[in-house]
Amino acid sequence: MVVTITNTEKLWDYCDELLTCNPGTTMHMETILDESSGKERFLRLYICFEALKRGFKAGCKHVIRVDGYHLRGPHLGMLLTAIGIDTNDCIYPVAYAVVEVENKNSWKCFIEFLKYDLSISEQKSWTIISDRQKGLGSAIEEMVPGVEHRHCVRHLHNNIKKLHLGQSIKNRFWACARSSYMRRFESEMKILREYDGNAHRWLLDNTSPKHWSRSHFREVAKCDILLNNLCESFNSVIVEAREKPILGMLENIRVYLMERLRTIREWLKKRTNDIYPKIQNKLEKAKIECAANIARQSDDKRFEVQHIYGRTYVVDLDKCTCTCRKWELTCLPCCHAIACISLAGGKPEDYVHKCYSREAYLAAYEPAIAPISGPNAWKCSTKEPILPPNKVRLPGKPKQVRRRESDEPRKCSNRVTKLSKTGVCLLSYSNCHEKGHTKRKCPRLIPPEQLTTHGRSRGPSVNSNRCRNCQELGHNRRTCPKIHNSEQRYANEINTSTSAHLYLHIYAAHRLIDNPDEKNEPRTENHLAGYDEGQVSIVAHIQS
Repeated sequence: MVVTITNTEKLWDYCDELLTCNPGTTMHMETILDESSGKERFLRLYICFEALKRGFKAGCKHVIRVDGYHLRGPHLGMLLTAIGIDTNDCIYPVAYAVVEVENKNSWKCFIEFLKYDLSISEQKSWTIISDRQKGLGSAIEEMVPGVEHRHCVRHLHNNIKKLHLGQSIKNRFWACARSSYMRRFESEMKILREYDGNAHRWLLDNTSPKHWSRSHFREVAKCDILLNNLCESFNSVIVEAREKPILGMLENIRVYLMERLRTIREWLKKRTNDIYPKIQNKLEKAKIECAANIARQSDDKRFEVQHIYGRTYVVDLDKCTCTCRKWELTCLPCCHAIACISLAGGKPEDYVHKCYSREAYLAAYEPAIAPISGPNAWKCSTKEPILPPNKVRLPGKPKQVRRRESDEPRKCSNRVTKLSKTGVCLLSYSNCHEKGHTKRKCPRLIPPEQLTTHGRSRGPSVNSNRCRNCQELGHNRRTCPKIHNSEQRYANEINTSTSAHLYLHIYAAHRLIDNPDEKNEPRTENHLAGYDEGQVSIVAHIQS
């Protein structure tokens, strides 16, 4: 949909029309007094549709992801969003707001309205995931102190690698984050401390494990996600909308949300599955992993599961618990639980929590956002028109793409994803299995005196191939001097009228002279029929 609204003069009219067509929607706009003109100027606007509020409360987990995006239109500002997670682990936009800047004050205002709209009363059962934005942590502590606040692990690692580089530190940090129970977390942290004590100290001084490690997450959230990538998914959808003026951007987002609810409702009508694709894929992955576990039954509901690497866990099918805590964190049977369920003769799908059921999915997308008329049919508001935010031109060309990290895959014009070579591990040659070189620079194939760099950062351009003909280094079979010498010898013995077939036999005869141990002698008596006596005598002379 193309929106042609380019100013904020009708923002009050738009708000009144939206509230009339969608009763129960929360819409709050703030303005400031412009001293030069004496009129009100736009400051911020918060919107939460009634359909999204009812759908989130009816069929989504108590997990909210918040993020902020820069506006790239004629007016600068930030777009704050709150994204939920539906039954299929997909995005469920709940609320959004246009603010002047991302700071503690703007986040407090956004969290305050979000708390009211979603009825966040029992705060211990709610979880907020963010990227450690400016002022967001302190705003959450003031507005909803009992809510669990998680940090995106990928963004946290971006802060770590500024001082502690290396793929090994990244792997060990992610191992700590993925640890689902306390003893495993302590073991992984000990490994990180032994490898790099500074990185371990940075984590303890600047963060708390309750924000980024599964071993410290609450079980009531029914979610063990470590990333905030669902907000990035929503951001990729509204990239073009953020380039428009404020009113045009708001209308484009509303149309997208309205069509998304309808599209998923139509998709749900065509499916009869009780468990939806992404959740089923997680179950299938756990079924494959359960092959590495041996279950032993204690009674009707309790089991002991031993992993092939020696770790042992206790599973209770009646309480839906496992000492690895993965079942409690996700409300999906883990690989240890599936091994016990198979031993008991049950189906893993029967132990999936009701939050992943078809009824919950339908309840989330049953409400609909009502359509509204165009600006030509809007009623004129009794309030004075407001002025748009001040236009500020930043130096340089506006960026059209998101800035990527050094180790993040790059997107090329041909849609091929490439990985930057910065910070990657050393290459290793498959024959000698030593790191730091390839076949071209292998020290086992090149004499040490030829590997000197002579003041250059790279080694000399030495061909380290081994010839298959003479088994010598420095050349290949195509440039082998023995073959070239043989060709030169018998090229003088035949004229240009010699056929190609005879040429091959002459060449094979010379190969026999140069390599006496070669056993594949040419059989001239069977292949020289049709040649004159002179040509045959040449071959016989060479062979003799």
